[in-house]
Amino acid sequence: MAAAGRSHALIIEDEMIVALTLEDMLTHLGFDSVDIANDAASALLCAYKHRPAMITADGNIIGGTGMEAVDQIIRALGEIPVIYVTGTPEFIGGRCPVVMKPFSTKTLGDACARVYKFH
Repeated sequence: MAAAGRSHALIIEDEMIVALTLEDMLTHLGFDSVDIANDAASALLCAYKHRPAMITADGNIIGGTGMEAVDQIIRALGEIPVIYVTGTPEFIGGRCPVVMKPFSTKTLGDACARVYKFH
């Protein structure tokens, strides 16, 4: 699934079991490396250290929202494909693809295909 030059993903998720599940699925979908952050500050630090080719973000994270974290990263680094993985899609609005929790590798893979189609 991940194309050359698109092999690193950043997961912004404060539930570790969900983050590890996403990591496993993204690796299965072809990403070579993954960073996990549970709040906006650590997400921005991870993104600076290793620019992600794609971000997955939960709607609600420690100390804020995934949308705030993503906005900070995009302001700092420019456009990056984003998929929101959340149980509260009503807070996401019309932003990017949304994968509802609980999710499967297929729904995550379909969302990856959609974001790469547009980037």
